[in-house]
Amino acid sequence: HGSGTCYEHVRQYRRDGYSDNEIAKAMNMTLNEFRRQYSISRSEIKTQELSQVKEMAAKGMTATEIGRELGKNESVIRSMLKPEYEARLTRKNTWMLVSALRSN
Repeated sequence: HGSGTCYEHVRQYRRDGYSDNEIAKAMNMTLNEFRRQYSISRSEIKTQELSQVKEMAAKGMTATEIGRELGKNESVIRSMLKPEYEARLTRKNTWMLVSALRSN
């Protein structure tokens, strides 16, 4: 399915009607490997998005302006700017790292 992140590939496969099992096979992975890789890729994207949103907010942009520029709903941006969002994302990233290290 071309170049791009694992997350982008999976989204395209899912749009094309593939199941997770079929996607894993197409990517030469077990279902568990696929799910782990997809979670990591998705988390990386969320971390990058949060960084971008925080940077825009620090420049004085409102949630509405940020949302408009990024193509996201204002309420999503407001949620991302709450400290709990970053804390939850950090916990999830830490859990995934520990989980990946244990499986190796």
